[in-house]
Amino acid sequence: MSRNVIVLVLALLGAPAAANAQVDMSAPPSDAPAGQQAPAQRDPTITMFDNFSISGVVAGLCKPPDEATMGRFMRNLNVVHHVMIRQLRQQMPDKSPKEIGDILLNRMQNLNQVATSAVQQKGCTDPEIVKLLDTFTVNSSLDLTK
Repeated sequence: MSRNVIVLVLALLGAPAAANAQVDMSAPPSDAPAGQQAPAQRDPTITMFDNFSISGVVAGLCKPPDEATMGRFMRNLNVVHHVMIRQLRQQMPDKSPKEIGDILLNRMQNLNQVATSAVQQKGCTDPEIVKLLDTFTVNSSLDLTK
């Protein structure tokens, strides 16, 4: 994998931020404040964004993909990222583009930390981690640009 691709992935995922690693990796944390019940149904766009983000981190740590696979994954992540931005703009019309970008960056940083901590604690052969590696394979095999 080229250094440019690795730098791009790290830039998109951001530096790790503090987060609790005791999270069900198959259902990333909701946006509900601590102590409140999360809604019964998670937003599909947020779920997809979270799954792409987490699976990318896990793949990078456990089974770094070749450059072509990472390129496909990044193109798909870019599509999901843009859909997420559009959705946040609709939900929060009072927020500036920078504020929306900061919200997404913070979310990606938190997801990065959760995924990194889970890999460090459980290892790459843990069933949840293997499931995320499989998710990465699916996410990189799609063509969301069509």
